[in-house]
Amino acid sequence: MNRSPDELLFPSGLSFAARLRRARRVAGLEQETLAIRAGLSVATVRQLERGEQRHPYPATIRALANALGLTPSERAALVGTPPKRGSPRPASPPAAAAGLGLPIPATPIFGRDDDLAAVTALLHHPDTRLVTLTGPGGVGKTRLALQIAVQLEGTFADGARFVPLAAIREPGLVASTIADALGLAEAGGRAPIDRLADALTDRHLLLVLDNFEHLLDAATIATSLLARCPNLVILATSRAPLRLTDEHEMAVLPLPVPDPAHLPPTGELATMAAVQIFVQRAQAVDPGFALTTENAGAVAGICHRLDGLPLAIELAAARATQFTPAALLPRLARRLEILTAGSPDAPARHHTLRDAIAWSHDLLTTEEQALFRRLAVFAGGFTLEAASAVAVTGRRGALAGITALAENQLVGPVESADPIPRFTMLETIREYAEERLAERGEEIAAGSAHAAWCLTLAEDAEPHLLGPDQISFLDRLEAELSNLRAALRWFQHTGDAAGGLRLATALWTFWVIHDRAPEGRRWLQTFLDREQEIPDERARALVALGDLEERLGEYDAAAAHLDEAIVLARISGALTCEAAALRVRGNVAISQGEVARDLHDDDPGAEQEFARAEALLERSQTLAEQAGDAWGMAKAKHWLGIVALERKDLATALAVHEVALEEFRRLGDQRQICMVVGNIGGIAAPAGDVERARTALAESLLLADRLRYRWWVGWCLDHLGCLAVDTGDDGRGARLFGAAAALRPATGEPVRSGVARMRAAYIERIEANLGAAAAAAALQDGAERPLDESIADALAGVGSV
Repeated sequence: MNRSPDELLFPSGLSFAARLRRARRVAGLEQETLAIRAGLSVATVRQLERGEQRHPYPATIRALANALGLTPSERAALVGTPPKRGSPRPASPPAAAAGLGLPIPATPIFGRDDDLAAVTALLHHPDTRLVTLTGPGGVGKTRLALQIAVQLEGTFADGARFVPLAAIREPGLVASTIADALGLAEAGGRAPIDRLADALTDRHLLLVLDNFEHLLDAATIATSLLARCPNLVILATSRAPLRLTDEHEMAVLPLPVPDPAHLPPTGELATMAAVQIFVQRAQAVDPGFALTTENAGAVAGICHRLDGLPLAIELAAARATQFTPAALLPRLARRLEILTAGSPDAPARHHTLRDAIAWSHDLLTTEEQALFRRLAVFAGGFTLEAASAVAVTGRRGALAGITALAENQLVGPVESADPIPRFTMLETIREYAEERLAERGEEIAAGSAHAAWCLTLAEDAEPHLLGPDQISFLDRLEAELSNLRAALRWFQHTGDAAGGLRLATALWTFWVIHDRAPEGRRWLQTFLDREQEIPDERARALVALGDLEERLGEYDAAAAHLDEAIVLARISGALTCEAAALRVRGNVAISQGEVARDLHDDDPGAEQEFARAEALLERSQTLAEQAGDAWGMAKAKHWLGIVALERKDLATALAVHEVALEEFRRLGDQRQICMVVGNIGGIAAPAGDVERARTALAESLLLADRLRYRWWVGWCLDHLGCLAVDTGDDGRGARLFGAAAALRPATGEPVRSGVARMRAAYIERIEANLGAAAAAAALQDGAERPLDESIADALAGVGSV
């Protein structure tokens, strides 16, 4: 009996898996070689030959047939073997032909399990007909859409079809491009949209339209098709939403990135999607590459610096043969210059990172492009108000422009509890905007506008930092800290010492409360060294500098700067400034007295400094009263209470503090209430009033935590630790001492000498009671606990007193 040649190769009755194995062996290929030739993974070939994949995609079969070199008849026999997907339909149009499958993904997909689940669930809902995946260029929208199509193809009777739109530029060509991709023939001059609708009217099909953002004028084609084809579902990818009525937009976000400052163990790091992409791509060009303890930090830094953008990470990893991760990381300070080695078979818009961003940029109007590049001056995000200050179009134009930039994924919202909406740019996109800004020669104008806005923000906030709205204004300044730092650098770079001095001085209270005394001191000193011509501004800055130096234990420098401030303020007749300089100088004298007493308990120099402090503070109080400065009067009164405390006059200290506290409660200054109440607790404990000490220290601790005043949180924990030991809870006392000590390095402020002596004495008591080993363990336990747990521990101890 004669048999056809294809029967000789594929005997009847063989499964697809068996036929594939037979074809491969006849061709003399190993599984690995076939996989390489077909552009598949070895795992895929193995699964197909074992029968584990019962429904191979048409494109997969086509790739295998090409790799095996099958004749047309052999190819037809192989292609016809697998069971068809869905219910068979008679008279299927060309769109359902086996040759029109999905593209084969070139790389695995990482970190998109939640996105896959969410979109798949949405597409399974009967009321969902149109889903658009939006996100910035290079975030992986196309790869995600393809994976979704691959997973859902079998659930649609007519499968899924993928239509790339990036190559066309005319919205009028969209319908014909879709028709061509589906294999629809011309039909007597009929409109492409009608040919599409007729061909798809009865089809149960998932249609993937990739890269729609530059063709939004043609988006109504989707509406028309959905209206005329009741079983059609469309999945689109676009950097901007299509703005259609029934559209469901799903944002594709950059991948989570590791924090280089707090790296997890290497094994855990290796499970992060961003790191997996880097490693997989690096191994594609350098098979010997591996994630190790030695290079893990640099790889994490690369992923972090590239904002978790898969395209950027892939481009960086492609440099693995040229640079080690440690060598590559610093070169990414200018990302766009080095990330230029895309795969030649990648879309043109993905050949370089700059190309990916330029694609979105070129879709903007001229006015939107102008706003985009001017927004490059912002660091760490911006509000609409801030954008309006640097835009040339005003607030209304800035709002419209930001809306357009957000729709094109060039800016995005910042998640925050703050009711003021905030936006940000990925650093890779911001770098591109900076290039465009420099290209247009607009750096000076934009930088100056940004710095002026920051100065206005800080000076407007300054008086509120001493009143009832203190916390909200502190939070606003904290949110804008990166911008404030950028403005300070701008003033320094442009030689505007007067502007820089005003800004650094306006932030004085912010530097203190948010534990940035060293940074504030550096900026003030930088601009004071350059600005000598404005006496009143210089005097205010010297007061701020002297205060920060006192906090850092630099008493001699503080005294010298404050003495100069007193003279300058007196010359210019600035009573409030002179009162402030005298007040802070009095505080320096208190600290110098503490140092003298630490050296010798009976050193007469200590009392001399306390007497000097008393005189300075009384003079300050008088001048503040003359100037109508109620806050300055209360603060001088507070520090006079500290003088009494240093002299061991507890009754006077307590009485003076209570007067100051009443005034600060009236003024609403939460920080001063926090400190004065804490001092009252510190006075009450040695005076024997444990209940008052407990109440006062608890109030002070809670206020300090609300203010994010970490240095004072540590002060409270130390004093509550003493209270715990005094009431027999040595373990809790040790934990609180450990927690307080762990806080201090981040604040930059040293522990005060009086507190240091107190801590040492109490820790000796704990060691005597618990033993050195148990005491050390409790101290370490407190140091390692999260701050909120330590605060809860302290308050629990207070409640048990």
